[in-house]
Amino acid sequence: MFYGVFLGLEALLGFCTILINIPLTAYFQAHVPLGYQGRFFAFFVFTAKLAVPLGMAYTGQLSQKMGPDSTYILNNVMVILIVLIVFHKNKAKPDT
Repeated sequence: MFYGVFLGLEALLGFCTILINIPLTAYFQAHVPLGYQGRFFAFFVFTAKLAVPLGMAYTGQLSQKMGPDSTYILNNVMVILIVLIVFHKNKAKPDT
C-alpha cells in the first residue's frame, strides 16, 4: 500500500516539477539581460545547491519524529499543495 502511494506521489511530484522549472527558466531567459544571464544562472544554480543540505537536515529531523514513511508522504503532499496554490494564484491574476 505504501509503495503504491509513494510511487503515485513521486510521479505527480515529477510532473509538478516540470510545470515549474520550464516556465521559470523561460521567464528568466526573457527578462534577464543577455550579458547577465551566465552570472544570474550560475548564482541561481549555486543557491539551489546550497538548499539541498538544508532540505536534507529538515527531512532528517522530521523523519526522526514521524518516521521515514510518513515523512516522504508529507513532503510530497506539501510540495503538491504549494504548486496548486501557486497555480491558483496565477490563474486569478489577469495577464498584463
